[in-house]
Amino acid sequence: MFRVVEDVADAPDLTRFREDLLVALGRHLGWGRAMVLDGENWQAAASARPGDVHSFGRLFVDEYLHRWFPDEPLVTPAALAALAGTGQVVLTDLLCGASPRERGFAEGFLRRHQVAEVAGLAVTCEAGLVYVGVAFADESEVGPRERAILARLRRVLAPVIREQLRRGEAESPPRWPLTAREREVAELVAAGLTNRQIARRLGITLETVKKHLTHILAKTECPSRTVLAVAWQRRTAG
Repeated sequence: MFRVVEDVADAPDLTRFREDLLVALGRHLGWGRAMVLDGENWQAAASARPGDVHSFGRLFVDEYLHRWFPDEPLVTPAALAALAGTGQVVLTDLLCGASPRERGFAEGFLRRHQVAEVAGLAVTCEAGLVYVGVAFADESEVGPRERAILARLRRVLAPVIREQLRRGEAESPPRWPLTAREREVAELVAAGLTNRQIARRLGITLETVKKHLTHILAKTECPSRTVLAVAWQRRTAG
């Protein structure tokens, strides 16, 4: 774990940090299928369109984004509660109380791509959040030892991640004057979700989503949701 930290400690920015961390996880821990996401909050990180933040195949990522993202168990309130409590989350823990759609994600998507288990950790501070997720081919690969490694890795990476987040916040453009809920809606619009999917994800009505979107477009001076999606991705990428 300390070798992982050594490999990422001198990264000049968050983009390079993500790239270096993916390589280090594979080299030192044997975790070859991983992703590193970041954002202002969990919804922003989970809604990120993977680019240099993953070591999964392009077909896997495309199918995930265009078909399965709305049913992802790891971006539900239960996952958020787990991350807020212990700083880590494991897929099989969430499936105990999962919806049929979330179970369909695990069975119809992950297992078809030889993923039986997913475990992740998150580090937060006032400047944002970084999530590190790892896929395993067998559920038995994530036992007490791996959970302990995740917890220890989170502790040793936390200072480096928080420094990267604060540095990125200082260099980023001023934020749009959106409420927390409006940011969540904008993030999901940028991720390609429809209004109905956003309503289901956030547990609000379709009409409420439409009202939020109207306010968002006015505050950001974006003429359409398409322009908003592009502008949001550029701002968060920067």
